[in-house]
Amino acid sequence: MSVASIQLPTFANVATTLKFCNDLKYAFYSFREKYLKLMYKKQADPEPDENEILCFIERLYIANRLAYLYQYPDECKNNSITIKRLEKEQLNGFILPISKFLVELKHIEYNIYTNAGRCFLGNEDMERLHRLMNACRMFMLQTQEVQ
Repeated sequence: MSVASIQLPTFANVATTLKFCNDLKYAFYSFREKYLKLMYKKQADPEPDENEILCFIERLYIANRLAYLYQYPDECKNNSITIKRLEKEQLNGFILPISKFLVELKHIEYNIYTNAGRCFLGNEDMERLHRLMNACRMFMLQTQEVQ
């Protein structure tokens, strides 16, 4: 098991796909988040806004960079890990087909762990990542049955 440093265009494509693919947006929020939005904001079917999506993708990017630099300390200058925050424009990419989107999410999931099994993504974001991967699988199954 080795950690790959996933390039920024991959994260940009994931962000863009998530922003524009209505078939996946329902999986963005957990049941708890949907309940809170219903109770406090009176939103029955909340959809994530662009900022929420971009923040999530940035956390995935940071987790990947951190896992990579932690695993390979020779890549760090002055024995220090520095990860720059992303600008909104850096996360402009292309819309991926759902199957390719799922592959990229699985690739990201694999590469946020070090060889020692240390993960640099929080539980809520990991749950969100798994929900999105499951939503892709469900979408692919549903569209396969239709064809």
